Amino acid sequence: SAVTMPSLVSAAAAIDLVPAYYATPIGNQDIDVLAQRMEASADEYDGSLAVTPAGRDWTLPDAEPDPFGQACNDRYTEETGVAHEWGAVEEAGWGAVFSICSMAELILDALDQVGEDLTRERFVEALEAQQDFPTNAVGSGSFGPGKHYAATEVNILEWDRDCSCWVATDGATYPVVEE
Repeated sequence: SAVTMPSLVSAAAAIDLVPAYYATPIGNQDIDVLAQRMEASADEYDGSLAVTPAGRDWTLPDAEPDPFGQACNDRYTEETGVAHEWGAVEEAGWGAVFSICSMAELILDALDQVGEDLTRERFVEALEAQQDFPTNAVGSGSFGPGKHYAATEVNILEWDRDCSCWVATDGATYPVVEE
């Protein structure tokens, strides 16, 4: 997890064990909070890879912010007075606002579909019907019966010691293989 990974890497280094590290969304290993906590283990963790639906478009040259994400961030800034900058590699706020905003929109859409007769089953069914919605992940997301994860694509990020952050490798995305 984001809390235990720094200790694991430090303990491995203490016994001269320097394996290849791979991060995933399981345990939030691919989030910027972890990336920033790995600074003390920069030599050992540098070059580690993350396979994740979380995008890092802002680390790619000439990338532009998603219009939905920009609208979410503009609204957040208007409500809170706090602005997060697109393109600021060391600042995870822009993506966090986008992620929370897109999740909130999905929940509100599903609740609107269900109406006043809200049950767990009807809510799940309404969520499963959500297709082609914006996420801060690569591309757009979709749900379906038996598909309760939004990602339709993943990308590979690399941990960079110079910024203590995950950076995009080449901008390539890879489709999620569904069963």
